[in-house]
Amino acid sequence: MKTYVCMLGLVATLAATQVTAARAATMPDTPGQCTGAYAISMEVPDDAVFERQLTEVRDMTRKFHDFNWALVQGYTEYKGYEKDRGFRYVSASQENEKFSLERPAALIYVPVPGRGLHFAAVEYAVPAEDGRARPPEAFAGRADEWTLDEATDEWRLPVWVGINNPQGLFAHSNPCLP
Repeated sequence: MKTYVCMLGLVATLAATQVTAARAATMPDTPGQCTGAYAISMEVPDDAVFERQLTEVRDMTRKFHDFNWALVQGYTEYKGYEKDRGFRYVSASQENEKFSLERPAALIYVPVPGRGLHFAAVEYAVPAEDGRARPPEAFAGRADEWTLDEATDEWRLPVWVGINNPQGLFAHSNPCLP
C-alpha cells in the first residue's frame, strides 16, 4: 500500500487566512479526522492501473472546481443538501448504461461560508441489471464500495477527490461535511 496526499486549491489567489477560515467553518473540530479540508489522504492499492484511473478522475474534475462550469455543462441540483453527502448536481446527459471514468452521473459540492460551493466528489451511477448480485467492474483492485440504491435501481459510487474523507475515497458518506 502507498499513501498519497494531494493538495487541491480552491483559487490560487486565496490568502492563507481565508482558507483557514473556510476550513474551520466547514469541518468538525475533531483532531486527526478531518484535518486538511482541501487535502486527500488515503490508502490505495499499490497498482499502476488504479493510479492511472485516479489521475484520470482528478484531471477530468479540475474544470468542475469552478461551480459555474458545472452549471454551464447542464448539471442541476438534485434533492437539496444531504447531511454527510453535500449537494448533488446531476446531468441527464451523463446517465450511463455502463461505468465510464469520464462520465460521472453527479458532482458533489459543499458550502463554504462566504465562498459559495466547493467541489468535493464525483459520483458514478449505472443501472442495476435484474437479479444482479454484484456491483459493476470499475476501479482496479477491490477498494471501490458501490452501493445499490433500491429507489432508483442503480449502483452508486462516490469518489471523494475534492476533499478529505476519513472513511475512505469511495465511502458513501463523509463525516467531514456539515
